[in-house]
Amino acid sequence: MNERIKEFEKQCWDNQTNHLNAEKFAALVAAHERERSNMTTEDELKFYINETNFWCKKYLKAQEELKKAVEAEREACATVCDGNVDAEYATGKVDHNEMSWSQSCAIAIRARGEK
Repeated sequence: MNERIKEFEKQCWDNQTNHLNAEKFAALVAAHERERSNMTTEDELKFYINETNFWCKKYLKAQEELKKAVEAEREACATVCDGNVDAEYATGKVDHNEMSWSQSCAIAIRARGEK
């Protein structure tokens, strides 16, 4: 099998770009596997549905993790702004009855997650 894969790889190598033509390679391997296993169309369909479901779930999980990471980073940035509020009031340039620039910044950062 490994020799056959190496042969497919040689057939699919593009010397001009110095890259493997992945689509052609995948098609050759898939055709070889169909011949080797004599899969029926129904078996193939089930196989590809399972593969697709697996990768979709993996993608959705990664997407959710990325969303959580972005939310955590946004909150961390807003927290830095919150930490500057007392220092800003201590300068005397901001009246305690008005919102400081740091507070406005923290609110604006958090609001980006609500769009």
